[in-house]
Amino acid sequence: MQMLTHVTIDTRYFRQSSRSEVGDDIIARLLPVVVDGGGAFFREFDVTILRRDATAAIYDIEWMDTPFVRCWLCMDRSASDEVWDLATADTAHPPVPTDMPLPWLATRFGHLTETMVHDDLRSIWTQIADLERCLAWTIIELTARERDSAS
Repeated sequence: MQMLTHVTIDTRYFRQSSRSEVGDDIIARLLPVVVDGGGAFFREFDVTILRRDATAAIYDIEWMDTPFVRCWLCMDRSASDEVWDLATADTAHPPVPTDMPLPWLATRFGHLTETMVHDDLRSIWTQIADLERCLAWTIIELTARERDSAS
């Protein structure tokens, strides 16, 4: 079973997520958004795909038109150092462990979280984490399909 290693840079929270946690219907709903490079999905949420290639993806999740979290998805060891460096820029975090399982997803909160009251954050915290992983699995699947069709 393929697992996604999910690391929240700001809190150092670490979680393993299996593909089975994301329903095929969710992947199907998010595929057009990812293919289009972003757009609205799920109530007040939008995504902007900043980079997507065979090795990595970078995307922002916006909540009510304000950037809330940036996500760095690494799918290939060749991109691991570069993507980790981007994710941890301006922080005192150590280099990515060379044995961190692929694929991995690193996330950091935007400046919006600094101005939100605690109740606002709590009400969307779990939703955001789920959306981060749902988008990651959608990108992983789309990348695998594209790779398979190119062969």
